[in-house]
Amino acid sequence: MAKSKSLEACPVYRTAMILDGKWTILIFRDLLAKKVVRFNELRRSLGSISPKTLTERLTDLEGHGLINRKVYAEVPPRVEYSLTEKGKGLSVVFDSMEKFGEKWLR
Repeated sequence: MAKSKSLEACPVYRTAMILDGKWTILIFRDLLAKKVVRFNELRRSLGSISPKTLTERLTDLEGHGLINRKVYAEVPPRVEYSLTEKGKGLSVVFDSMEKFGEKWLR
């Protein structure tokens, strides 16, 4: 059926696939708020996320060109994450989500 082809061409569907899952949304929330975040800061902020899941989500977002990963040659190694310009473009989506939550979910 041609349904899958039409889904793949749909911009809303493609965006939803990138932002899939609660962790991705919350990672973006933290990066939008703090600009630069270290791995353990994200992990503490997200609470029950496992290091493996956080690493997978960050790697996926980096692969989509939405976040930068900067590694410092230190012992122990320091890794910082920030949004790319492409990732910052999603801020309007998150602003809308925040406004919706404030208005309707009180």
